[in-house]
Parts: sequence; C-alpha cells; structure tokens
Amino acid sequence: MIGTPRPEAYRKLKQFPIFENKWLILTIFVILLLVIFVISSKFTNAGTGLEITPIGNKFRLNFQIPKNDQENFSRTLSQLNLPQEVKEGVEFELDATSSAALAFASPINAKLNFKTKQVKIKGLTNSTSPVLFLPESFKLPQSTKLAIFAPDIKNFLDSQVNIPPELTSFINNLFSQRGQLLAFYNDNDFLMITKANQVNFDDLSNLKIPKEEEFYKREQIEESFETHLLKLPQKTESQKSTLSIFQLGQWIFIASSQEAARKFIQVQKFEKGAIEFPKSKQATLVVLIKNPDIDTASSLGQILLSSKKDWLNIFSNIQELEFVLKGNVFSGLINLK
Repeated sequence: MIGTPRPEAYRKLKQFPIFENKWLILTIFVILLLVIFVISSKFTNAGTGLEITPIGNKFRLNFQIPKNDQENFSRTLSQLNLPQEVKEGVEFELDATSSAALAFASPINAKLNFKTKQVKIKGLTNSTSPVLFLPESFKLPQSTKLAIFAPDIKNFLDSQVNIPPELTSFINNLFSQRGQLLAFYNDNDFLMITKANQVNFDDLSNLKIPKEEEFYKREQIEESFETHLLKLPQKTESQKSTLSIFQLGQWIFIASSQEAARKFIQVQKFEKGAIEFPKSKQATLVVLIKNPDIDTASSLGQILLSSKKDWLNIFSNIQELEFVLKGNVFSGLINLK
C-alpha cells in the first residue's frame, strides 16, 4: 500500500494545477503506470492490463499478470526492494478534491504493450470531457524537464507568486482563453504560454503597488524583443519576486525571470534540436517528462507516490514519458534509460 503523503506533499499537490481539474487528475494514473512498467519489464506481457477502481475513500490499482509470469513478478519485486504485497494490487489515497475527481472518472482501464525499454499505453476512462483543444506547438529549450498543456494553468502561477490586488485584473485577463502551456527548464525556471483577447501593457504604467517603488519597467532583450518586467512583493521566501511578460503575435508568454524569457526567445531564433510541444493536433491534456534528474525524480516520487524511497526507482529510470488525453480516450509512450 502506498502510504498517505505528508502535509507538505499535499500542499504541493494542491498547488500544482493538474490536480485542480477532474480530467487532469488522470496524470496520477500515468505515473502509477510506471510502477507496472518497471516491475513488469521482464514479462512475456500476454494479456497484461490494469484497472483503477474506487474503494471507499481510497483507490485500488489492480493488474493482471499471466500465471507463467508470476515467478518473474515476485523476483523483480525483490530486486527493486518493493513489497511482495504489490502482487495483490496497490491502494492509494488522494486529497478530497483529487479523490472526487478520480472517482468521477473511474473505473479506468488500460492495456500495456511492452517492448525493450518501452511501453505503449492505451485506455479509456468512465467519463467524457467536453473540452477538446487544437493546441499550438512551441519550441522549448532542450533543458525542459516537464511540460504540460492543459485547459487552465493559472492556479500554478497563483502558487508561485504573490499577485497584489492592483494587478489581479490584468493577470486574470492573460488567462482569459482556455488551453494553456506550462514548461519547466534550466535549474528553476518556468514559462507559461497563454492566449488573451486583448492586452494593454500601457495599463501597467499606471498601477501603483505599495512599498514597490520600481514595480514595472520595460526592457529590450535579444535586440528587438520588448519584455514587461514586474517586481512583486513576496509573502514567503519560496515565492518568485519577478515576472517577465512578453507578447509574440496573439500569444502571451509569462516567464519566471528575465533569463527564462531570454532563453525561450533564443530557442526560437537559434537553437537546433529544440523540443516541439505539444505535438498532438487535438487534446484535452498533454504531459511530457524528459530525462528527470535526481532532484526531479525525488520530487515526483514524494509528491505522487508518498515519501517512501522504495518507489523512487520508478522515476530514475525514465528517459521520456508522454501522455495525451482526448475526451475519455488516453494514450501514452514511456521510454526508459
């Protein structure tokens, strides 16, 4: 059984935007599939499948492994220092909001197709999302570790910065159209891409934020790109103190720093081999994880699979994971190192 996450892990779950929407909660399901892949990579795979069902205030992940693979299953569990009880299924708990969301979509069924260091996933949820987008593809830096396309990602920004009341209306307008992108790259940078109906950056010049003498200024970077740099008051040390906003055509880009903005612009102009994301022509949700380092793997393991170190082996083996949800149909591809 996966234990109950610590309070700080719950706070991170609630802060992370994918847990604010009943369709995006399926990302948890994708991460749990990694458990099956790691412990099943040596199996013949005949008839391998799994199902997530609600049981009271918990959920149970059951999987079907052919009888001729049971011995390999037990041996692999031992090699990974995982409890043998996993053979009987895995139970897990979520916070109340996420639990209700996953219950709404349950049961969830999937078939797994294994190849050498690769697994393909296809499945269905019990509910159909009415939200289907035609996402635009963007070039992201090669250092991107995690990218998410989702209906609404503003909750993440709210968790990362302290937005003064004087700025609330302006920021809300940047997220007026659904279908948005969030990417993490470099050491600690993030970038959000949105589409707004109409943005008047001149409004920022007229705003006055108490105790912030230099709240707003315009800067030119990369020769011809105008950025709008905001200096924000911090309530906690972990909050970002700046935002760099710029516009290209109809798209609005919100970066966690001027350096993050500069890196993204440089990628558009020069960098070869950039990551194209998302590639799907239609989608409700797209999640991409690439080459997570030790810290990233540890964070994912602690947040999604409790604080038990035994489960962190799952993430340290990932080279790339991509998951796409279209209505009630999902698919995924996982490559291991």
